Amino acid sequence: VVPETLEPSLQLAAAVLAQ
Repeated sequence: VVPETLEPSLQLAAAVLAQ
């Protein structure tokens, strides 16, 4: 189960990895 608070964090992490 992934908390809603971690969802935006994962998106930020994906953005950083994409750069």
